[in-house]
Amino acid sequence: GGYTIGWPGEECKKMVKGKRLSDIVEFYTPTTLTKSIGHQKAADILLLVVKPSGRSKQVLTGKLLEYIGAKKPILALAPNSEAAELIKNEGIGIVVPPDNPELIIDTSNCKPEEAA
Repeated sequence: GGYTIGWPGEECKKMVKGKRLSDIVEFYTPTTLTKSIGHQKAADILLLVVKPSGRSKQVLTGKLLEYIGAKKPILALAPNSEAAELIKNEGIGIVVPPDNPELIIDTSNCKPEEAA
């Protein structure tokens, strides 16, 4: 199953429950950076969400840099952005437009080795 670490909003929790994904998605409270990186290294694939607005298109987030360090494939829900370009150019994952749910579902069902 998958999990998220942090403070997911109530809307996110409702969506997981409404889509009957509770058996494969777990929520954990925030943890230390060391433990978080441990979780990343143990994952099959890492999800990166980049907001499709303004400045975020030009920013490489600390989360992306952590994911690169974990050496795991990245599934990025990202618009045209610096992060998306880096992921594509380096072959370290798959970039999917965040407004294309069908493609997100298709991509999330690929084998982790297909994402790198």
